[in-house]
Amino acid sequence: MRSVFTEVRERTARAGLRGHRLTALVGAALAYFMVQFGMVPVAVVLPTVAQEFQVDMGHAGWAMTSYLLMLAALALPAGRLGDVLGLHKVFLAGVVVFGVATALTGLAGSMEQFIALRALQGVGGALILGTTLAITASVVPESQRGRALASTAIAASVSGMVGSVGAGLAVTYLSWRWIFFLILPLAVLTAKLGLDMLRTAPAASSTKGKRMDVLGAVLFSVMLATLVMSFNHFHDGPETFEAGFAYHTTLQVVTAVLFVVLLVVESRVSNPLLVLPNFRKGLFSAAVAANIVVHMTMASMFFLLPFVIQRGMVLPALYISAALVSRQVLDISAPALAGWLYDKTRSPLLRPVSMALISVSMFTMAVLATELSYVALVVLTVFAGFGSGAFITTNNTVLLSALPSSERGFSGGMLETTRQLGHTVAVALVSAVVAVVLNGADGVNASPRVYMEAFRYACFVVAG
Repeated sequence: MRSVFTEVRERTARAGLRGHRLTALVGAALAYFMVQFGMVPVAVVLPTVAQEFQVDMGHAGWAMTSYLLMLAALALPAGRLGDVLGLHKVFLAGVVVFGVATALTGLAGSMEQFIALRALQGVGGALILGTTLAITASVVPESQRGRALASTAIAASVSGMVGSVGAGLAVTYLSWRWIFFLILPLAVLTAKLGLDMLRTAPAASSTKGKRMDVLGAVLFSVMLATLVMSFNHFHDGPETFEAGFAYHTTLQVVTAVLFVVLLVVESRVSNPLLVLPNFRKGLFSAAVAANIVVHMTMASMFFLLPFVIQRGMVLPALYISAALVSRQVLDISAPALAGWLYDKTRSPLLRPVSMALISVSMFTMAVLATELSYVALVVLTVFAGFGSGAFITTNNTVLLSALPSSERGFSGGMLETTRQLGHTVAVALVSAVVAVVLNGADGVNASPRVYMEAFRYACFVVAG
């Protein structure tokens, strides 16, 4: 009789674990979808918002900057907070903050309100991004982790595609405000799933004795915010680094000083935000560095494609959409395939082969730049997209498995921080290369061949 009761309890526990696993995977994917939805559609509707509030695009651009700034600066503190308080609690708080901020953004009555509420959205997004990948990695056995993490990459890609179409339809037939109102049902559903995750989560290891490193979190956030702002143009004059040299270099010097102070502080506290011994583990450090590189290449391609198609090849904007959609289709399929392959083979070759595919594609575009046809450009872009999708899923799996489960929030936070950092550095780097090549030429009236030469050198840099 006793063995029967034991068997019933074990079956109930297994059923509960399966239910929690499904809830967590669906909730994490939906949350990731929401945060990504806060980027692409807003960029599409921003000119309309600026027109309604009668401000120039430079002022309106803060709506994107404030959101991305919060994501970059707070993702790691959010992940570390998850390690201290519990990942599910921080995740749920992020969903609630994001949902409330989204509703209020749709009701904004001025550009100042819009920008402030976008920053609040970014805070909620950082709490979500800092914990989502850690939760996903925690609810599945290691043998299924690649496929589980692929679901978040797929959600992000689908969000970009749906957001692009949805934003265009909202502006044309409804109002830009509907982009935010339409997220609300999704936020409510995700919050419900977050509550279920919190209630059904297996007993976690004790967090007794763990405390949040508040000073480290403040230093890190200010350092990242300063670094991100140093790559943006918030000064008067032409948007060149020569015009704002003092601005950019001053902020970068401040960033370096803050980094040194942060290292000193973190080496002396008992529960640091930045766990320095983790970086002595080669597998973890290499995965973190590679994450910056691959997101630099992705952001560079999204920045360069409109530039080369419209001004270098002198083709209509429709061709840009076709090229981007072709790439995004691979961004959806490649993670699923890579996650499955990694779970089955655990091959160490998947990451270098994927990164090599990106580099070869970029190098080929550089060599053939002035003779490159539109079809060849799309094909090479698709190859690079496949390499990116495959690499990200595999690298995320490696990184989130490199440290103990008690450090998983830290791992997820580092992933998101380096992703945003890669995007920021990429745009600044590619812009600088293009500006150097166009030096002495009229940026608007330069010949298509000059633009293709600029594209060539930008691709060489990214391939390198």
